[in-house]
Order: sequence, then structure tokens, then C-alpha cells
Amino acid sequence: MSIDYSFGTGEDEPTVWHSTTDADIDGDGVRDAVTLDFDGDGLADDMLYDSDGDGVADRALLDLDDDGVAERAFADPSGLGTWAQALEHPLVKNPPVEQPAGPAPAPPVAPRVELTWTDTAGVTHRSPLTVDSDGDGVADLAAVDVDRDGVLDDAVSDTDGDGRADLLLVDTDDDGVAETAGVDTNLDAQVDTQLVDADGDGSPEVTLRAGQPGFLW
Repeated sequence: MSIDYSFGTGEDEPTVWHSTTDADIDGDGVRDAVTLDFDGDGLADDMLYDSDGDGVADRALLDLDDDGVAERAFADPSGLGTWAQALEHPLVKNPPVEQPAGPAPAPPVAPRVELTWTDTAGVTHRSPLTVDSDGDGVADLAAVDVDRDGVLDDAVSDTDGDGRADLLLVDTDDDGVAETAGVDTNLDAQVDTQLVDADGDGSPEVTLRAGQPGFLW
């Protein structure tokens, strides 16, 4: 695309120039201005702009402090090439085109933590921690089926952080409350103590050791 523009003294006919556009002022992807040295500072950092797309420049944009932005703008309403009419609102060189926002970054994925545990039949399993029992935002229990009743109403926890469950909570009567706890007191990956809170008051009434009647493990 090319545009015409003129320069003159205001007394004689102006000299008309014809140049290929090399700048896009309005950011529409079409070059609509010619860069040149209008203010005589030796830098081609000013522009003549065809704002209405008629092929004739109607705005002179001057970058007076050489920062790449036009601080002053002028028009030539007489057509004599004097560019003497200062505009109240200077146009800015190559205004940035707002880019659509990209997708938000995915939140970090917490590492999957699994526990090794043993059910009441002596079978060893590995299960991921999925339950946050204390509300701190970190899963600390795995929902499992310790008593092999076909319901994931039991839970296991690793209190010492070695990856092996040392506290197993069992809901033996399927009422949604664990009344039996299996504890690995010596941390050898074997449940050796069973606590039973039959009345649900939070305090065990019965303590069983491995080998005693009623001991589940």
C-alpha cells in the first residue's frame, strides 16, 4: 500500500510525494503510515499517517524525545503541506494490540502418596492417601477395606512417615464409625495391639494383643 503526502511553505503549491507505507498505526494489520525524519533530528522516527484510508496522509506524528512514541500530532487542513494545526490528542505510534489471554497454568499436582497395609486376612495392599482427617489440606488417611466386608469404610494411616500403615481404623459393624483400631506399636509392619471402643465414647474399653481371642490380625 502507498500514500501521498505533501510539504510546502504555505505560499506556493506544495510538493507531493508518493511512498510505500511501512508502519501500522492503528494495529489492524495493514500498513497505513510512512516513517521519515519530520522534525530534523536525523532519525526516521516520525510518521505521516493516513487515518481515513483514502490514500492521502492526514496526520503528522512526531517523536520529539526519540523514545519510539509520538508526543505531538499535526494536521494539514489547508492542503498546503505546512502541517501547522496541532491536534489536541496526539496519536501514539504503533499502539499495542491486546492479545487474548492464554489458558491459565495448571495448578501443581501433589505427589501421590501410597501406604502399605495388611488386612485381617494377612493380605498386603498398597493404597493412596485420599482423606484429609484434620482439615489441613493434606491427605493423611487411605480409605480401605481392612475387615474384608466389601465396604471401603475403614482407614489406615502412617504416623511415622515410613510408608507403612501403623494405625488401622476398622468399622466392624458398618455403622460409619470405626470402633476398632489396630496399632503397630513397635513399627515392624505388623499390627500387635487392638483397641476396641464399643460404646463410641472415644476411649477404648478393650485392649487385645496378638494371639488373644478376638484379635483380628
